[in-house]
Amino acid sequence: MRSAFSEIVLFLALFGGGGASGYFAAGALAPGSELAAFVGLVMLPVGFALGISAWQGLVVLIVVPRFLWGLIRNRRERDLRRAAEASLKQFRNTRPPGAWVFVPVCFGVAAAAGLLMALSPAAQAKIVTVAACAFLGLVYGAILWRLARSGRLPMPVE
Repeated sequence: MRSAFSEIVLFLALFGGGGASGYFAAGALAPGSELAAFVGLVMLPVGFALGISAWQGLVVLIVVPRFLWGLIRNRRERDLRRAAEASLKQFRNTRPPGAWVFVPVCFGVAAAAGLLMALSPAAQAKIVTVAACAFLGLVYGAILWRLARSGRLPMPVE
């Protein structure tokens, strides 16, 4: 079990690191543009927040049918409570499924942010701006996915 302090530090590092890398990428891709700097600053943290929400929603879509199927399989139990406990037993001490959702969410958010940056008059190569932002989102999403899959990035419970 990870401490609350280490989880807070990880979340702050992911938000801060994502914002800083987006800000510096915007400075390189569209120098002098305040719009691009703002979009770059928020694109990866927004992808992170939307990815967490999508992950929680996907877990519900995956776990609830599995739980119900477990209840149906264990219906021979006389007591519904025992059947539910038997069904829940398979989910204890396991990592939530569906962490891969961070990759497409971060990619999509960063690609959309790249399009916004490319609309800035300061953006030098429009297609390079979009591609670089999309690639940055892809890498950030893959990092979040690996952290979540390994159990280092916990799913918020409250």
